Amino acid sequence: MPLDLLHQLKISQLKDQDPSGSIVRMKVYHGRFFEAYKCSCKELQEDSYLFNDGIPTLILGTHRSEGFNLVVEGAEVELKSAWMCYGIITNTYWKIPENFADILVLRFEISAFLDLFDGGPQDANSSPIFNFDELLSTNAASRFYLLYQQTTIAERIVFLDEFFASLMARDYFPPVITEAIRFIEMKRGDVNVSDLLIYLGRSINMKWLHRNFIRYVGINPKKYISLQRFIYSYGDFKVNRSKDLPPNLCPCGYFDYNHFCKDFKKYIGISPSQFMKYKTN
Repeated sequence: MPLDLLHQLKISQLKDQDPSGSIVRMKVYHGRFFEAYKCSCKELQEDSYLFNDGIPTLILGTHRSEGFNLVVEGAEVELKSAWMCYGIITNTYWKIPENFADILVLRFEISAFLDLFDGGPQDANSSPIFNFDELLSTNAASRFYLLYQQTTIAERIVFLDEFFASLMARDYFPPVITEAIRFIEMKRGDVNVSDLLIYLGRSINMKWLHRNFIRYVGINPKKYISLQRFIYSYGDFKVNRSKDLPPNLCPCGYFDYNHFCKDFKKYIGISPSQFMKYKTN
């Protein structure tokens, strides 16, 4: 999802509110499958960079006919009104139409996503951004798009909750992986795999953790930690620049500024200094 919105969303989760007012957490009656957020796009720039923190995320437009135009590694990609972010996104931005208002964002519980879609994407090299109906059978996709017959966001969330309940097949996700994810989030990614193993206890070894993170999350624990560290450090980076602090001040979670720059260019496609010039233009 848009990098700035994702950072605001994660901060709002920690503080239980969004100071910017761009993120509104919606009530989900069962809360078994996803968290839902209404996100305003009015303050985003026309070309808004995308990022995913390892959580399967469904982006929904307001209308069935509404498409999304992305630029992925320099190539234009057109998506439908419902599309997924799941995996590591690099050098990708969304070309936001003028006066585009809101998106509805569903952040899946990882265990529920794997249950619903039989383990998620099977190809480790598949695109991290794809149309949501690629996960569905033809019949299920037809039922899903009835979503757009619901007129209010509250009605759509109820519809989605019931739709996903109808797809549920099994229900298991290792509690240890859930606890590991919670710990990484609590530390804002400022942790390494050795620290994580110590926290989880002696009964969990490196091979088990690595194998089961890939099986149930889709990426290894080191990479998952790296994604959380980057999105939180991105916020620190913006704050530092807004206060006219030294441009090479190392964001929280990184040992040196060069490491942050390397990650920034890997995920966003340009350097931090280029990005800030782009943001101010």
